[in-house]
Amino acid sequence: MHRLAPSLLFSLFLAACGDNGGASTPDAAPQPTPDAAPKAVAIQFAVKFGATPFACGVAVPAMGSPAASYTPTDARFYVHDVELLDADGAVPVTLDANAFQGNGVALMDFEDGCGSDGTAELHTAITGTVPDRAYVGVRFTLGVPADQNFVDLASAPAPLNVTGMYWIWQFGYKFLKLDGTSTAPFFLHLGSSGCPGANPEAPPTGPCANPNTVTYTLTGFDPWEQTVVADLGAVLATSDLTTNTTNTAPGCMSEPDDPECLAILPRLGIGDITKQTLFKVE
Repeated sequence: MHRLAPSLLFSLFLAACGDNGGASTPDAAPQPTPDAAPKAVAIQFAVKFGATPFACGVAVPAMGSPAASYTPTDARFYVHDVELLDADGAVPVTLDANAFQGNGVALMDFEDGCGSDGTAELHTAITGTVPDRAYVGVRFTLGVPADQNFVDLASAPAPLNVTGMYWIWQFGYKFLKLDGTSTAPFFLHLGSSGCPGANPEAPPTGPCANPNTVTYTLTGFDPWEQTVVADLGAVLATSDLTTNTTNTAPGCMSEPDDPECLAILPRLGIGDITKQTLFKVE
């Protein structure tokens, strides 16, 4: 029986186990690159009437059909579930907590107190954080989530503690509020309607027939360079702001059988998002 030389045994051991100068171990599985530290973002919003920026209490010369002067005194709306879109899908925005943002909801406020129930403070950008990536779009829902829509205003947290954006319990919040006057007042107050219950000052007893929340997806949007514009002029483009149907609320108060709402609600995207004319990117 032949014995192997010690030097040969040592060489065979190195070949089996690998060493620093010769054989290599199999490549490790590639590891995903972690996201960089969250990056601050401020998604800018604006309200316009066509090409004319909203200015509280300043008349817009040609609005609606037939064209008429219209003086807006309030423009506010709630949004929630705000996401930025990248090449792989949707990325939620973690909202900063402040007087206009909380619990995933933001109140966009463009009026400066010129109306009957506004305030001097403005809020025209959603602020928060997202992973540092390249984004190509934005998605958000107009309105208040159903589980936050019917609360006691006296104990509601920000931004749901705003009296001017609240109806009564059975109807919840005004998701979108435009107040103004042509030859007479013409308002657009969007909220849930068809909410069941005998007591209008109590929460509804079941789901509302018309939730009237709308999710918008806007592509071709750079959150660091561009603005989301709410074009209320486009929404009111086919509305006669100088008249109102007898025995109905002035303008549109979310009732689907109100003649003034028949022209407006589809332009908000209610029932068919492809018909919306409210939001665009600039």
